[in-house]
Amino acid sequence: MSGNTVAAMSSEQLTLAQLPDDVLLVVMQLLDIAYLFALRLVCKRLGGLALHPDAWRHRRLHDTCGCAVLRLAPCLDAAVYGRDGKKHFHNSAFMATTCAVRHLDLFPEDNDYAAIALVIRNQEALGRLRSVKLMAWPKSQGRFDVLLKTLVACSSVLESLDLFISSKPYAMGPVLYGPPRSSLKCFRCETFKDAESFFNTLLAGHAATLEEVDFSVDSRHSISADTAALLLRMPRLRKLQCLVFPGMEVLAACKMLADVSLGVSLEEGAIAGAVAFFRQANQLRVVSLDYTWLDYCDMKSLPRALASSGRSLVERLTIDNFYGELQPLFGALPRLPALRVLSFLNSCMLRPCNADKMDELLLGLTPASAPTLRLLELSQEPVVNPLFKGCIHAWLHMHSDSLKKALAANPLLHILVQNPSVCGDGDSCDDNVCDVCPLDCHPQVRGDACLRGKLGLFSHDPNKCPSPENHTIDSSHVWIHI
Repeated sequence: MSGNTVAAMSSEQLTLAQLPDDVLLVVMQLLDIAYLFALRLVCKRLGGLALHPDAWRHRRLHDTCGCAVLRLAPCLDAAVYGRDGKKHFHNSAFMATTCAVRHLDLFPEDNDYAAIALVIRNQEALGRLRSVKLMAWPKSQGRFDVLLKTLVACSSVLESLDLFISSKPYAMGPVLYGPPRSSLKCFRCETFKDAESFFNTLLAGHAATLEEVDFSVDSRHSISADTAALLLRMPRLRKLQCLVFPGMEVLAACKMLADVSLGVSLEEGAIAGAVAFFRQANQLRVVSLDYTWLDYCDMKSLPRALASSGRSLVERLTIDNFYGELQPLFGALPRLPALRVLSFLNSCMLRPCNADKMDELLLGLTPASAPTLRLLELSQEPVVNPLFKGCIHAWLHMHSDSLKKALAANPLLHILVQNPSVCGDGDSCDDNVCDVCPLDCHPQVRGDACLRGKLGLFSHDPNKCPSPENHTIDSSHVWIHI
């Protein structure tokens, strides 16, 4: 193409009629729904494009023109029903719509369960539905049972099913008919009493495809032997969350299982089952132990069992609500030769009153005790009294020597404090100003500079990070070179 032709084309004024449909559709994807509907009145071409699937497939329906969207739109990425007790469209519009939705987020009232069952049936028939999230507080058992059984029957089109069911326990009737084919990859639901038929029918029907099963570490009920047997039939199972339970060692046979999050329970035989599981399951790579709901528990057995073979592949170990002795943990760490990330979440060690425990942790993590460790993550447990919370600036001064020694001994290590509290946030100190913040130092944690989410500490050359995957540079991280 000659330069004169290019110059001539660039000097011409391009009209709307000359723009191809795909360009117009890209522009329409950026418009609000009300403006998109208004385009239907401009001309026949724009009216047709305004209802093209490409203009709608990325949109979420939650609060705007609900009934009109369900009547006219060809498809949606997601529809939210009933959040905060609000419904922005009629049940009849949702049940009869031809708008195919990919993700359903459902927050129904007790008298909506029958209608929601029909909504799910309708979306299954439209053929685009892939995930359902349901939060419910059932009062009417019969109507809610119908909804759950509908979910089981229609789950053969789903890839993800996420349920939060309050008002437990109650006696659910047996589920007699499972899904016609396996499709689910992810299933999340807290276990509850007298619903084993529901869980087991769903797990059995999707055993061939399930990759992630989450029974919640906050559950009050452990899974049964029958449910555990179904987990063994899942050739793709790679991630599991549940309470520890007696006989848990059978799950070591799940060779694809690499990521487990376990709520530690005092049920008789439960910890022994978890110990036996850890001793045999050398395929694990990510392990999380949650001690949240226990007043007292042996915190030594599980880390020791995890490290017992000396051949562990665990790369990330998370301990939630840890309040035990550190020395047994230090004894296990050298026998975790692949460990790169160690996390203490909701830990009391960040409290000012537990400064000795924090210093013990920092000084105990050496190249000898944790030779491959690259990241130490810390977060404080929620506290009501701000005097127990402290300020991250004061924490830096309190542990200055320990932090310098720890990072000098292991320059490959990064220390990351999640959601740090600072003076001025109205929550960290009694009068919102600690003794340290008035000092002219650490500008990264003064004022609102550190309210972005995470504070990181490191000692390596800033231009040559040995593990960049642990040194995230974005707006949610503040880094200080020690």
